[in-house]
Amino acid sequence: PHRPGAGPFEYVSQVAGTSLTVKKYDGYWDASGTKLAGATITAYASPITLFNAVKSGVIQVAVDLPGSDLAAAKADSKLKVVTGPPEEFDNAYFNLGLAPTSNLDVRLAFNYALNRSELASVATSGLGVPAWEPFSPGFALYDPAAANAWPYDPAKAKALLAKAGYQKGVSLTCYDPPGFGYETAAPVIKAEEAAVGININLISESPAAAIN
Repeated sequence: PHRPGAGPFEYVSQVAGTSLTVKKYDGYWDASGTKLAGATITAYASPITLFNAVKSGVIQVAVDLPGSDLAAAKADSKLKVVTGPPEEFDNAYFNLGLAPTSNLDVRLAFNYALNRSELASVATSGLGVPAWEPFSPGFALYDPAAANAWPYDPAKAKALLAKAGYQKGVSLTCYDPPGFGYETAAPVIKAEEAAVGININLISESPAAAIN
């Protein structure tokens, strides 16, 4: 019998913080359409090691390489390069149980301080677009009404901080998981937020450690 909600693959094994191995799940509703017998998904600590792994043939597919690697990837005849906005997005999580991010106006100020067009261009070497929701334009669930939900407005961001009682600015501690491509985006975000009085103390730490 088919289990509702099950995906096309099932768990085999993992190496904590390094890799996950799955195999084809024969009980999937469309198992005949699943081409892979299985896969091992490996995490790399940096984009450089990921790029070297796919260039050398250690892995077959590399996802989310920086746009700065595009020219080198296209120059390698052994690689097939696919670019364009993917069905994924990067975001920041706020801890609503801690001040000052427990204050809605502070969270709104953070959003209005971001120049998403500039951020997308710099962080993806011009290949990405601002993400206003989990779905990209053209995807079935994309909602055009959500586009430009928080337009770049540093003056409004400052006014919201003042309304929240932080006329002299506020400090946030943020975790930056290594290997997720935030190395390029983080300095841009820090600079844009600092311009309105939101000063970010950035700590590089694994997602598991940050959650704990």
